[in-house]
Amino acid sequence: MIKLSNTSNTQTISFIPREYTSGRTYTIKIRSKSENKEIFSASTTSFGSQSYYQTYEDVFTGLAEDNFYTLTITSPTEVVFKDMIFCTDQFPNYEIWNQVERKFGTADWNWNSTPEDAEYSVNKGKYTSIQTDNEFIYYE
Repeated sequence: MIKLSNTSNTQTISFIPREYTSGRTYTIKIRSKSENKEIFSASTTSFGSQSYYQTYEDVFTGLAEDNFYTLTITSPTEVVFKDMIFCTDQFPNYEIWNQVERKFGTADWNWNSTPEDAEYSVNKGKYTSIQTDNEFIYYE
């Protein structure tokens, strides 16, 4: 799943196509799942390349927050990539960390991987346990 936001800035889609030939014309289409209509369409003859995957940068207009879209990249003869897109403006954790570092310089605290409350339990307040001595009474 690809995450995009409803912004007017350039965004990047990273993907691994089934086949790629430099110089061939590819069509990128984004279609709304809820409205069943095409939101974005573009053609290109080249993609960016990173290690083992391709990238495509553009301004994707018409995206609405909290909606799903289908991405289809086709060559003249076949579909080379399909995926889902979710449009949201929520930041992933690493972006939040970068904002913290920009605001405070270098962060002067350590992020704990353990909860602050040592007595934390997922079942806290939902289930009770019964104390027993595990003695059974058998009747004949």
